[in-house]
Amino acid sequence: MLDAMTADPDAFKKHAAAALRKSGRAYLTELGLKPASSSPRQWIGDYGWWLINVEFQASNWSASTYLNIGIQYLWTIRDSRVFGHGPVRQSIPGHGQSAGLNGDDEQIRANADAVAKAARTAVEKERKLRDDDQAHLHLLANSQNVDAWDGFDACVAAGLLGQTSRASSGFEAIKRTLDQSVAWQADLASDCERLRHITADQRALRLEILDRIAETRHRLRLPAVSGLLDATSRI
Repeated sequence: MLDAMTADPDAFKKHAAAALRKSGRAYLTELGLKPASSSPRQWIGDYGWWLINVEFQASNWSASTYLNIGIQYLWTIRDSRVFGHGPVRQSIPGHGQSAGLNGDDEQIRANADAVAKAARTAVEKERKLRDDDQAHLHLLANSQNVDAWDGFDACVAAGLLGQTSRASSGFEAIKRTLDQSVAWQADLASDCERLRHITADQRALRLEILDRIAETRHRLRLPAVSGLLDATSRI
């Protein structure tokens, strides 16, 4: 069987994909993650207002896979999943940065399992840090931010926690760092300015954030949910 697949690259890719799908189901579905698409390489953990995105990224150079894990906050309206709050690339115990998906059937299955197990460990770690909305928002508001997007998320969290001054000054600081001749930076600067203006009105901010989450969920074809952001439900 292996010799035949080696002679047929498409068959070999399908075999590796099937192994990844089986391993993902074995180690990720027990955590509540679901396939994000028909691809066996994309998985999603849906927690209402935020996601854990998992990707078994194919290598361009060999029959192997990388493991990417990222957090996405749905108050930034997007049409696609993103991998934020890194490091995104995760090591795979016993394999380093990538695991080969070649060899005999047993080796392919074992390596696919290693990737899925590493993904499960990383997801469990991220979920433990964010075990409830209140703890999650505080963690985010106090996080060290490596880029403007991370900083934006931290400011939203601070605003939802009622840290008005901190959120407002944070939005203004991010805006000053952006090059508004670049389209995405101009859009982010505009968003920072809008939220800065409504941060002092806790009800208005909450409603704005909930509307954005609902819109992003719609664009990502995620089901509508209620009871979002319990930590701010008293606002």
